Amino acid sequence: MRQPSSSLGPSTNTLLSALPNAEFALIEPHLQVVELERGRQLFGDGDGMAHAYFPHDCVVSLVSVMHDGRSVEMNGIGREGFIDPALALRAVQPLGRYLVQLPGTAWRIEVERLNETMAISPALRAHLMCYTEVFLRQSLQLVACSALHPVEARICRWILTTRDRLARPECPVTQDVIGEVLGVQRSTVSLAVRNLQAAGLIGTRRGAIEILEPDGLFDSACECYSIIRRHFEERLPGTYG
Repeated sequence: MRQPSSSLGPSTNTLLSALPNAEFALIEPHLQVVELERGRQLFGDGDGMAHAYFPHDCVVSLVSVMHDGRSVEMNGIGREGFIDPALALRAVQPLGRYLVQLPGTAWRIEVERLNETMAISPALRAHLMCYTEVFLRQSLQLVACSALHPVEARICRWILTTRDRLARPECPVTQDVIGEVLGVQRSTVSLAVRNLQAAGLIGTRRGAIEILEPDGLFDSACECYSIIRRHFEERLPGTYG
């Protein structure tokens, strides 16, 4: 671990980059860069929270795990947010289990230091509270999405969202990963991916999906993608995508 270089600035996490310089300066000394490998569990159900994380180029999933071992993503967090949003409410336990879905780096801060900084910076706390509000609205939207929208439209929404979080047109994901996060069988994902390939919207190679026609993929995605983006634009302009 190392202290963040001043050359990085806050732009590697768009939630922090939206802070005024004076507010970012309060939190910057407490930030450390950490590597987050795929599959790492940051928090489990009922765990305490010693650190908060602000992703740079990784994606972390909030997952629900059933007794039979099956799991599904309830929401995801990338460079537009932080983990756990419940910390803005001074919660002592996480909203659930957080697993690193796509590896990369993040800033880590001790929860005690984060609380101290929020105490002296009402603007920082208000900013993180805004994200918590948007995160909860996003989570509720995804509940409706899972219940009402066809798999292919949900896959388009998920690919576009992942692109926004990674800030690049290629998503380093497999069809198995997509099936896991959406809670659908791999065969169903494979059929949908073939259809999107045949339409010229995406390309695939081993371990990655590339967006070839963003506008076409947007048209094929469910309305939830636009709704979620609007939530961010209304409450946290410039932090998403």
